[in-house]
Amino acid sequence: MYCGMTNNILLGTKEEELYTRRLLKGLNKAESARGKRIYWMHTIPFWSEAVKEAFLLKESAQIVGCELAQVVDLEHHAEDPYEDMAMRLVYHSLNGSITRRIDAGIRHAKETKADGVVWFNHWGCKHTLGGSQLAKKRFEAAGLPTLILDGDGCDRSHGGEGQTATRLGAFLEMLS
Repeated sequence: MYCGMTNNILLGTKEEELYTRRLLKGLNKAESARGKRIYWMHTIPFWSEAVKEAFLLKESAQIVGCELAQVVDLEHHAEDPYEDMAMRLVYHSLNGSITRRIDAGIRHAKETKADGVVWFNHWGCKHTLGGSQLAKKRFEAAGLPTLILDGDGCDRSHGGEGQTATRLGAFLEMLS
């Protein structure tokens, strides 16, 4: 989520440049991921004990990418930095039809060599909820097993921790 915020809100600032340089430095020192590689669509409920148990500092499974941290895929860049920033907003995969978002998710999941995808149906996001079944069908047709996981990325009282733990565990086991 932090990457998603910085590469959109802080775009073009010295702080974003410093953050990106530090991120690249850490990435160059990091060991290769082991275990199952998961690409996450929508918000990640970091407060969830079930999600932490499945992915936090685990060698058996890692989240290797998240759509909210992805930047737009542009082939053409404008000379004017403000025009370029506007293009990044207009052509971002979250701006437009669900098929644009699904296509970007499939492309990014394949770029990260994901073994599977979690499509998180955040309770308040009609765009995500409405597109979940089409997304599952399209991701799986592209060879990416997909778990549709219901929950609330913001409100802990809408948890369902037992169901989240069971479904994530079964999904990760299925990928083995």
